[in-house]
Order: sequence, then C-alpha cells, then structure tokens
Amino acid sequence: MAGYDVYLGKTLLPIAPEKISMKINGKNKTYDLINDGEMNILKLAGLTTVSFTILLPAVQYPFATYTNGFKAPS
Repeated sequence: MAGYDVYLGKTLLPIAPEKISMKINGKNKTYDLINDGEMNILKLAGLTTVSFTILLPAVQYPFATYTNGFKAPS
C-alpha cells in the first residue's frame, strides 16, 4: 500500500483526495492600546471547516482501494 487512506466515518474513500484544506475559525479578539500597542485575548477555537474534492469512480480502477470489493458511486 502506498500513500494514505482517507475515511469518512467508517467509509473508506476509494481514491484519496489530492489535497485536504482545514480552516480553524478562531474567536480571538485584538484590542488597540493607547500607546499604539495591541493586546490579544485568546479564546477557544470555533468550528473547523474541512474541504476537499474526491473522485468516486464509476468503473473499477487498479489504483483505487476497495475494502469490500468495487461498489458503484450511488
């Protein structure tokens, strides 16, 4: 096996996405001080947005991974 396996829950994606982007939505606040400085108030992170594009093959490819045999994308 070469590369990585990517799961959505317990479902293995047959072809791993080329790129997975994550954006952590911070709730930190920044305040300007009288002496031209800044003060950061750190808080817990908000929800994280994960985005990627996948290929769901309609035919069986030799480079795809199928744990229980090939299944159509439907």
